[in-house]
Amino acid sequence: MLVLDERYGSFARDTLVADLIEASLLIRGGQYTQARLADWLFDNRDSFNSTPKLKELDENPPQLTDRERADSSAGRIFALIGTRQRVLGRFYPFTKDQDLLVAHSGIERVCGYTLLLAVSLSHAYTLTGVRAPTTYFPVLVARAVDKKARVVNFGDHRASAANFRAALESARDVLGLGVADEESVIVHSAANDSGADILAHVSWHDDIRPGRWLWVGQVTCGQSDTWERKAGEPKKPRWRKLMGEVVEPVTFLAVPHHVEDHHLRSLLDGEVFVLDRLRLAPWLGEADCLDGLPYLRAIAAAGVEIH
Repeated sequence: MLVLDERYGSFARDTLVADLIEASLLIRGGQYTQARLADWLFDNRDSFNSTPKLKELDENPPQLTDRERADSSAGRIFALIGTRQRVLGRFYPFTKDQDLLVAHSGIERVCGYTLLLAVSLSHAYTLTGVRAPTTYFPVLVARAVDKKARVVNFGDHRASAANFRAALESARDVLGLGVADEESVIVHSAANDSGADILAHVSWHDDIRPGRWLWVGQVTCGQSDTWERKAGEPKKPRWRKLMGEVVEPVTFLAVPHHVEDHHLRSLLDGEVFVLDRLRLAPWLGEADCLDGLPYLRAIAAAGVEIH
């Protein structure tokens, strides 16, 4: 049973509630209202902290009754759902009409959004019967990035290559970067802990010239409290040297969750681009999602507590 707790961490409490509502609708059908959520949060007020992490830092928080707090939280969560619909448009498989949410289809219809939703929940609740989300999610990120650039799942390359240098050279070949000069590629002692899962190259068809546009990404399914640390793992100066480039690459963090705006701004302060569910979902087509149905079925088999 998927119960409401801190599985997504303290920066994604609203995201978890919204995800559980969406999962419930995919499983059971019907509709879900803001008033229904407010009643549920009020009834379960002793078992779940519905205050956003950054709000906890407010030195003078408003004094609300339990009922007012539940109503406020429900309004904020439905506003988050509204953001999903506004950003994704036709790629959002639900319809929010004022204070009412309905699903377009059931659990057997997989798309980019519902697959990322299921991957997020499968990892958070350690569901069985599916490929480990930590190895499957990088595959999805690579499929989405492939629509924009040449891409390499560098984690797979590291696992299959004889050593880090061999993995790096193989990745360079796939990315169309050619073989680097021995003197330009500096592989230091910490290279095996290079903090990169995805490498990509936006080609301008002049790949033999210096100053190429490279992306280096860290991928995680972990809790929101770890995202800032994970975002900082790919070091731009290190990867500039590893790739034999004169320009530092763009670094990014990819997560299957919806990163709430207040946390997104905080992560962007670290000059790291963020690929979350709202950015990845439109770039995962039907063919990209065909192998993801077991994740949705795992959610259905587990069931959802929120009702």
